[in-house]
Amino acid sequence: WNEVPELNTFTAMTFGETAERCTDLGLEMCAQSCTLEGCKYNEHPVYSALPCPSPPSSPPPPTSPSLPAPPSLPAPSTPPTPPTQPSLSPIPADGIAVLAGDSDTDRVLFCLWPGDEAVNTSAGRALQWTKRELIAAQCCTSDGECRRRATSDGNASADNSDCVAGV
Repeated sequence: WNEVPELNTFTAMTFGETAERCTDLGLEMCAQSCTLEGCKYNEHPVYSALPCPSPPSSPPPPTSPSLPAPPSLPAPSTPPTPPTQPSLSPIPADGIAVLAGDSDTDRVLFCLWPGDEAVNTSAGRALQWTKRELIAAQCCTSDGECRRRATSDGNASADNSDCVAGV
């Protein structure tokens, strides 16, 4: 009756941001889904360090004749300076498997490939996933011990305020 709803503190992160967060905690990306380890991440897809089990599919060939390229404009005398982006871990050439957060068999929902560095959701990618779309961050120790909750020095925590990507 007087129960206070839990505050949603979940922070959507990209693969690169997750890898950086794990490194900052003295941890690394996990080679498994850390099912039943808290933070409600069983309801999310989770990033992994596993390569994709299959190469990306080729795009279908174009069905309509291609249009001629528009004429090119002369280059401006001084090119604009692009904004500097933080250097985040790129997605490896063999891709990254995104796993079901509730999987104890490391069920691959979909893969991220080079060029997907800004992706942080399963929307339009995981057709068999009906839970939360945002991909959760989880980290592991070098010997594979899961850390969905970690203190600032990478030690295990039971406190939801220490969830790697919030709750």
